[in-house]
Amino acid sequence: MAAAAACRRVGGYQFGGNSGGIGFGRGGSGAVSPSTLGLISQNRKISQLVNSNGRRLFLVDTLALNALIQETSLSKFKSEVQNSQDHHFSLLQHETEKLRNDIEKMRSELRHEVDKLTAGQRLDLNLERGRIREELANQNAETTNLTNKLDGEIHGLRAQLEAGKYEVIKYCLGTLVSISAVGLAAVRILM
Repeated sequence: MAAAAACRRVGGYQFGGNSGGIGFGRGGSGAVSPSTLGLISQNRKISQLVNSNGRRLFLVDTLALNALIQETSLSKFKSEVQNSQDHHFSLLQHETEKLRNDIEKMRSELRHEVDKLTAGQRLDLNLERGRIREELANQNAETTNLTNKLDGEIHGLRAQLEAGKYEVIKYCLGTLVSISAVGLAAVRILM
């Protein structure tokens, strides 16, 4: 009875076997690992052999049984921690990759916006250059037009001046000829 209660506490594990060794496992026929056997034999020795209902059972000291349970729980906990760490690490890698993709996407969007802004500024500069060239061309045309007008007026004034000069010379010569004719006539009359 005590052996059955100990088996129920372990969670349904049965101890037994006909060969005199320790059988440990679900269903009563599984083998215990060598490290577990070493743990059991190190912590406590088997205290007595009981014959119950024609079956041979070993009574194991409670401390050895607790040590076995703790060893099993510890290995299960270690594997759970390892699985949790692996899962957390894979989540971190996934998040890191997602952040890298987001950064690359933002970088390409920023590059696109900078290129668009640069292209807009280049277009504005080219339009401004074209407008300045047009204004310079218009001013050059106006300057050339005014220069041509001034040259025409200067040539007209020169022509008028030349014509006035010839008129003055002509009147001066006419006056001199008239005065000399009057003077000759007066000299003739007086002589």
